[in-house]
Amino acid sequence: MSNTCIIGCDEMRERGIDTSFYEYNRVPGIYKAVIDLMAESRKKGTLRVFLTFSDGRKILAPVYWWQKYLGFYERAPGENVLLEYKKIEDGRVFLVSADTNEEEDVPYEIL
Repeated sequence: MSNTCIIGCDEMRERGIDTSFYEYNRVPGIYKAVIDLMAESRKKGTLRVFLTFSDGRKILAPVYWWQKYLGFYERAPGENVLLEYKKIEDGRVFLVSADTNEEEDVPYEIL
C-alpha cells in the first residue's frame, strides 16, 4: 500500500475486496461522507474513491487529473468529507468539490 493509502487494482484483487455494491450518485447536492477506500483505476488519470454517505449509501466517485483529484491524494480512508455534486448540461451528475469535514453538527444532507 502506498503512503497515501491508495491501492491499485491488483492489490484489490489480491485482498479480495468486493466493491460491487457501490453505486454512482445521480442526485445533485451536498453530502457528508466517510472515505472507505481509494484505488487507482486502470484508466490513467482517474482515481476511484469509495464512500459511505451519511444516509448509509455506498457510493463510487471517480475523480480525474484535471480536477487535481479534488485533494483525495492528501486524504486517507476513515476521513470525513463534505462533497458537492452538480448536474451538467447533458444531465449527468459529477462530483465537483470535496472539503474536509471536521464538524459533527453539519446536517447529513443539504439540498
